[in-house]
Amino acid sequence: MPADNVIPINPQVRIPDSARTAERTPRRFRWFVAGLTVVWAGALTAALLFTPFPALWQLLVLAALVVAAEHRFVLFGDETSMSASIVVILCAVTFWRSDAYLVGPMLVASCGGL
Repeated sequence: MPADNVIPINPQVRIPDSARTAERTPRRFRWFVAGLTVVWAGALTAALLFTPFPALWQLLVLAALVVAAEHRFVLFGDETSMSASIVVILCAVTFWRSDAYLVGPMLVASCGGL
């Protein structure tokens, strides 16, 4: 049985290079997610500066629909799934096509992670 993928608890034992690489991968992913969050926040800030804010009750209704659609999905036999949240997000794009065309869909789409 190969044991080169086991990280020892004892700090005196030398850790293999493959384990160090596996150790760094989650850290890189965290930095990637942090970078994407900064890009999203910058895009949202620019959108808030150049487009009006949508009506609050409309935003709340569409955000609740995205959250509900994201929690209902179809699981196929090959372990892929599909949710209807993209339909609600595209409805938000169509609904706010004339006034809050950037801020509304961005906020509604970001509620999919809730």
